[in-house]
Amino acid sequence: MPSAPGFSAISTAVAAHLRAAYPAGEDGIAAPTICRDWHAFTSATDERDRLLLLLYHIEPDQAWRAANLPARDPAGAVLKTPAAWQLSYLIAAGARDALRAQDLLQLAAMHLHRDPVVGPRDAIGDRVLACTPQPHSQEQMLSLWGNLGRPMQPSLVYRVLATLD
Repeated sequence: MPSAPGFSAISTAVAAHLRAAYPAGEDGIAAPTICRDWHAFTSATDERDRLLLLLYHIEPDQAWRAANLPARDPAGAVLKTPAAWQLSYLIAAGARDALRAQDLLQLAAMHLHRDPVVGPRDAIGDRVLACTPQPHSQEQMLSLWGNLGRPMQPSLVYRVLATLD
């Protein structure tokens, strides 16, 4: 399994990509603070807008099952295919009122729909990450929020495909 700094860099790149959804001053919504852990998200005592970007599940991408098998380039050299991972993120919003929180989530979802690829411009080297929404039933969302010890609230779940060397 890759080291934690690889996953941390991916989370940092996804957070930077999300910040781009909130152009300064447009529609009266400034870029929210993006929190990558539950404590930072809930400990804010002021009315600042914030998004929770919580990495809650990591698993190998089954489409890359042969990742550890050698491959050959056209010249015959043996190459090693990089490992691919599926990272699941919970995205929730915190704001002074529920309507503003919904607006924050809507902008995040629209941005990730229009631009699902987190690329090299987001400081992850040559890797390209693909973000896809993950449908969850109400029971799955209740379970996810229950594991956090919190009542369910409006949120999004995205899966990011990442390759690590």
